[in-house]
Amino acid sequence: MTDRNQLITLDVSNLAADAVAELLLMHRTLLTQFGSSSAADQPLSEVSALSPAPMRVRPTAESIAAAGSSGWTADAYRLLLDRLILNGRKEYAELLEAAVETGGSLDRDSVFGVMVWRDGRQMKGFTRPFATAMKYLVSAGNLPESADMPLDAKYDESIKGYQKAIGVVVAADLLNVLGVVAVQ
Repeated sequence: MTDRNQLITLDVSNLAADAVAELLLMHRTLLTQFGSSSAADQPLSEVSALSPAPMRVRPTAESIAAAGSSGWTADAYRLLLDRLILNGRKEYAELLEAAVETGGSLDRDSVFGVMVWRDGRQMKGFTRPFATAMKYLVSAGNLPESADMPLDAKYDESIKGYQKAIGVVVAADLLNVLGVVAVQ
């Protein structure tokens, strides 16, 4: 019988950054799937990679039962944040986390504060990194194609026609899965 809590030391000094990132993501996935959730919550913010190979996380009965109507799970959310960071889009992961922490939405000024964009930058295309990360999770079998975009632009419904986004809003399904009560 082996001890499940054995410590494994791995010398990564001769590995490329993308190989180290892949190992850290595999470690996170294994911890999320089989082990300590507190260890799985440790940030991967110092990791960068070009394009690690897709990994499949086997859904558990609990994660299937807890999945939102569009397919989001807490594990898929963590994997999305990891994928954004590995894709070099850490600020987008921080934006999503900030929106979740504030009850599901951020106003325009808060978005620009988190993103630290240059003056004059518009919010056009800001969902593209989320779509790219989601496409990866879908191809790896970690998220169904039907999953809602995790973060989307918010507009003033009383204005017809073109307008600037007034902020961002987190998908209601994702908030539900994370146990966050949406703040209006």
